[in-house]
Amino acid sequence: MPDRYIECKGIIFDQIAEKGDVDQATRLQKENRVLTEKVERLEEEYSKLRKASEFIMSIIECMDTDDLKKKIFEKRKKELSMASDPSPC
Repeated sequence: MPDRYIECKGIIFDQIAEKGDVDQATRLQKENRVLTEKVERLEEEYSKLRKASEFIMSIIECMDTDDLKKKIFEKRKKELSMASDPSPC
């Protein structure tokens, strides 16, 4: 009788272990799918940013260096003056 009980317990433990393996595999598959989707979205964003950067660089390359420095200085000066002025409430 005890042998039969121990044998049944062993079968149950084996089934639980198999179910645990399946659950873990399923969880890992879901996690992998989520991470793959995130990587795909990041690749799309990177592609958009790269295209925008190439466009901006092509414009900058055509500009005169002194003109570019002047425009950057004016923009920064405007940003600083807006930051230092208290906003009306």
